[in-house]
Amino acid sequence: MVPKKSEQSSIEIPQDVLADAVAFLNRKYTMNDAYRTLGMQLESVEATGKPTLMEAWMKEGIAPTKMGVDEFVNKARSFLKKYWENIKKEACAWWKDNKDKTGSQIVSGLTPVIAAVIPLPWGAIVGIVVAIVVILIKAGLDTLCSGKAQLP
Repeated sequence: MVPKKSEQSSIEIPQDVLADAVAFLNRKYTMNDAYRTLGMQLESVEATGKPTLMEAWMKEGIAPTKMGVDEFVNKARSFLKKYWENIKKEACAWWKDNKDKTGSQIVSGLTPVIAAVIPLPWGAIVGIVVAIVVILIKAGLDTLCSGKAQLP
């Protein structure tokens, strides 16, 4: 038997990342907060390919990029648009059989599914994958999978 694509990923979620993701599901955090987080994660990965930018990140934090809040949100949305159809398809297939799950169970179960549908290096970076999972959950898996919503 050939494993499903989602079963081929072996991404592991450290307990602190899982706890942060579950805390992020709280209503006090908005969808824009989730997008910002994803945008910042993506920006930090790009910084690793640019030694000068990486050095600035190490010394001064996120400020050297001079990106505003909306730019992180836009970066996240642009990234998701590229892979949205596959993300949605696989997330909804998983959700169909896991509607009884809550909080950390959804994050833990959906993370390897999403990791398998986005290309490397992003699919191997747990912070990026978990941020996408948080966005999916905050958007409402029932709403997304029923076709009532497109890209959140």
